[in-house]
Amino acid sequence: MQKWTNLRFFAAAAMPALLLAACAGGEKGTSSLPETKKQSEEPVELSFYYSGGNYGEQRFMEIIGDPIMKKYPHISIKYYQTSKANGSEGISLADAVATGTPIDVLYASLANVSQSLLPYGLQYDHAELIKKHNYNLNALVPQTVDAIKGLGGGVLYGLPSGVGSLYLYYNKDLFDKFGVAYPQDGLTWDQLYELTKKMARTEVGIKYRGLSIGWTYIATFNQMGAGLVDPKTNKALFAKDEKWQKLVSNLIRFYQIPGNEVDAASSKWKTQFDEFVNGTAAMVLTANNMSKDWKGRVDVATFPVFPDKPGVGGGLIPNFFGVTSISKHKDAAFQAISVLTSKEYQLAQARTGTGSLPVIEDPQLRAEYGKDNAWMTERKVNTSAWFPKKFADAYAVTPYDGKANAAFVAEMEKLSAGSVADVNTALRQAAEAADKAIEAQIGSSK
Repeated sequence: MQKWTNLRFFAAAAMPALLLAACAGGEKGTSSLPETKKQSEEPVELSFYYSGGNYGEQRFMEIIGDPIMKKYPHISIKYYQTSKANGSEGISLADAVATGTPIDVLYASLANVSQSLLPYGLQYDHAELIKKHNYNLNALVPQTVDAIKGLGGGVLYGLPSGVGSLYLYYNKDLFDKFGVAYPQDGLTWDQLYELTKKMARTEVGIKYRGLSIGWTYIATFNQMGAGLVDPKTNKALFAKDEKWQKLVSNLIRFYQIPGNEVDAASSKWKTQFDEFVNGTAAMVLTANNMSKDWKGRVDVATFPVFPDKPGVGGGLIPNFFGVTSISKHKDAAFQAISVLTSKEYQLAQARTGTGSLPVIEDPQLRAEYGKDNAWMTERKVNTSAWFPKKFADAYAVTPYDGKANAAFVAEMEKLSAGSVADVNTALRQAAEAADKAIEAQIGSSK
């Protein structure tokens, strides 16, 4: 599926929020739909603003609006998006706020929220809503809650509805062609390294890459739980946190394998991803959705693990739905977004196998992921591999992560191609470039 980001999300190790923890209640793994006390069911119109892209009203209603209105018939929904696209008009968030356009719920990927919710003062502490509606936070994947809390230093400004992470895809046809055993779930980075050595080769003038790495996603969904930017200083952390040195040192060795090298052109993500899509790369590390249009019999294995962190996969970035500070219908808005974390809704989305991963801790959702997807079922895709035993710890997302990630990717591509001397130099240069870009972003907003 090729959505606006081509990710499983539509793209914080936080201080504990004692009040929220006290309000969470409930048993882990049960439905998170609130046990709402009887309230007025007078008709109410809620305005949803999508700041992460341009779904188009029809698609938004099919996936999000209609399930909410089915659960709560007294609620109707009006949809806004950032720009004109897919049959719907658009309005920038700045204009919407300036003109007094009602926004009851802001919808975005968490990576976008810090650039939309916070700058306009739309954030709202959901603690009282959670308490009032007996909402069960413990039913959610804990890293999704931690990630959202990271926006507000422990305050929860919204709820997750789905997550994206990192995945290891591989082409069975190429493994069969070269007589190499497929990647197995639970494989370590060293085992992946050995597989890459076996698969990287040139035959009959065709270069077959053993492994392609999506640097574009490696930092955002990093396995170390390492923050990109210090939220207190607004400085990049690449050269200050040793986790980055460990992460990059582990990955860069794959480009030093004979036959798996890249140059300035082939180090670019689009080039490497196209190699996999077109059937000349055996494996790829990415956050992209699996597509039936990729060449060959493609399957998925669990994301590689470090020996000292068995079972810990990639990080996650959740979709975000938050009741805004300016909403005049906060209770109804919270009821609405709670539907999106209910087991009923999450199960229906999981069975399609084409959207985000579930945000509630329930074995049934993992077991039934993709069951309604005809081509996944026909190909017997290893859908359970999308779910690690444990997602990596969340980190604090900041409004400047986009700038930091761009600087990181640029330096990693140079490092991969051999035009930067070593890992430490690449990380230092990435941090320096990120800091300059962040300073410029801060300056332009004054």
